[in-house]
Amino acid sequence: MPSEAASTPGRAGRAGGSRNVSSTPCNGGRIVSLRNRLGWTQETLAAAADCSDRLIRKAESSGTLKAATLETLAKVFRREGLAVEAAELRFDPEAFARDYFTAMYTERGGVIDALEDRIADDVVFRIAGEEHAFPFAGEHVGKDAARRAFAAFFSVLEPPEDHSEIDGFEYMPTETGVMVFGETYAHPIGVPMDEPMPISIRMDFRDGKLILFDDRFDTARGIEHLRRAARAIDVPGEGPDA
Repeated sequence: MPSEAASTPGRAGRAGGSRNVSSTPCNGGRIVSLRNRLGWTQETLAAAADCSDRLIRKAESSGTLKAATLETLAKVFRREGLAVEAAELRFDPEAFARDYFTAMYTERGGVIDALEDRIADDVVFRIAGEEHAFPFAGEHVGKDAARRAFAAFFSVLEPPEDHSEIDGFEYMPTETGVMVFGETYAHPIGVPMDEPMPISIRMDFRDGKLILFDDRFDTARGIEHLRRAARAIDVPGEGPDA
């Protein structure tokens, strides 16, 4: 039987005590993916979970729902043969960060499109450095600005062929999201680096969607890497003049 929390949002439901304790942001992208695997519409999922269409739209937009509601949705998916636990339907900043870096390495300039339903329309991307040295540096507000920034980024740099460095990143939870620390071998196109670049990135979220990506790195070392790349490919004028 579907959970009462799904069909009567104003009541606490069996699994929760207080109304506030059991609420959690949803992993909207995961719910959409599971629904699509079944070939269902939002209305079909709502009927199967005995809840409103509006609630499913809220879930798929990474809104905040009761834990009991997510358990109900997980049960519906399991009933249809999908191996799903309620925890997978909750928003997890660290899991998003891992998905983000994986998409950045595999999709490159298409990273925003790959994660579009999990990124807020008013997202802010801040990337360290001066624009004369790094064409992708500065503050970029909104998805379109972020797309342009990543197009500029991947016109100059490329990720290493071995993506395993992502597994070495460290994730520290914050009140608003997660901090990511690590080292990357992302390098000027065609000129791999001998030593990695330390990075620290702040990711903030609202209602399960990315609202801030603040990328900090050693800009002096970055400039030196670009200079070396310019010398290696022997193209006059490439690289910053700093």
